[in-house]
Amino acid sequence: MISEDFYKRYSLFLSSNPLFPRYIRWVYEKTVKDFERTDILPSFTKENFTALLCGTCGEITSGIFVDHILKFNSRGRIIILDYGEAQVNHSKVYISTKFPDADVSYIVADARQSGIPNASVDFIDTDFMFEYLDEQSLDQLFVEWKRILAPGGCVAFRAFGTGSWFSELIYRLFIKSFCKLILKSDIYSHTLVSIEETMKKNGFEYFIAGKAFLPFGYRFVAKIKNT
Repeated sequence: MISEDFYKRYSLFLSSNPLFPRYIRWVYEKTVKDFERTDILPSFTKENFTALLCGTCGEITSGIFVDHILKFNSRGRIIILDYGEAQVNHSKVYISTKFPDADVSYIVADARQSGIPNASVDFIDTDFMFEYLDEQSLDQLFVEWKRILAPGGCVAFRAFGTGSWFSELIYRLFIKSFCKLILKSDIYSHTLVSIEETMKKNGFEYFIAGKAFLPFGYRFVAKIKNT
């Protein structure tokens, strides 16, 4: 669970770093190339295309995401969702000024119960959000994603997936300690195998496209398996 002042803490210790927006832009650029390496292809140019940013640290991530989507589809519909009211409100203020003509809506909600209509989202993106969910909650998130994804819709995300005692140790020493001591938030570790098993259980096919941030940080692209 995130702390009550998560936005303030995240802004102070992470998103204020000039390298942070460079990382977000790099990730989105890599994601496009990751999709091109697979048969998992977002229909970015589709009429009424709808993209969901599922979790945001605030206006920096949200703004870069909106800009990224609009480059592909200037009429695309964009949803910014987060559990934290501050993250969403700061995103709304920034985006309404920076992209006044963009079709953007905002939701303060638990991502596992988004309230988004069935089969209405074409693309979902999130970056290192799984750490704030335990194993059961992660399963519930994929259930929700499956519910809201439109036919042919797809997902891109980055997540830590430990696989050895050493990676688990590094995770606990650096990632978990930082979140606990600095962000005042509890997080959970997931093995790469457990993430894959959860995706398979919920009917997703996926491609691990590469690494992100740390050796046990992975870039995924995925879609619902055709039946």
